[in-house]
Amino acid sequence: MQPNYFVLKNGTLEIETDQLLILDNQKRQRNIEIITGVFGLIYAVSCALRGYKDHDNFWLIFGITLTLIWSISISYVLLSQTVLSAIPFGIIFEITFHEKRIGRGQTVRIILKNKKVRTFETDESFDYQVFTELLSAQKVKVFSN
Repeated sequence: MQPNYFVLKNGTLEIETDQLLILDNQKRQRNIEIITGVFGLIYAVSCALRGYKDHDNFWLIFGITLTLIWSISISYVLLSQTVLSAIPFGIIFEITFHEKRIGRGQTVRIILKNKKVRTFETDESFDYQVFTELLSAQKVKVFSN
């Protein structure tokens, strides 16, 4: 196995000369989140309309609250997350590691200069030291929490 090739929980990561190449199911996950959010938003609006039509304050307030929650959730997914597979080192602001559970791998967050975030999960065999050294050689800031 090459030292610049890493196995992730749901895919692979390769550090090339000028970019990170991440092949995982993040795009599919994002699409599922958006579809779920749209159906939740449709339900929320129908609850609000039911309350308005029946003059029932409970359903009206419940529907408006759900509409706000689903709208914020969809906006967060669309505006602050990215599913780029090829990420040039020039647009990376920093990379952070977040411990999930002991022995369960970590979540890696790549924060881009436009403030969007790309995440992926590692498994137990992921070599953090080699990964950090390879990124440091590319002058990318790496932090561990």
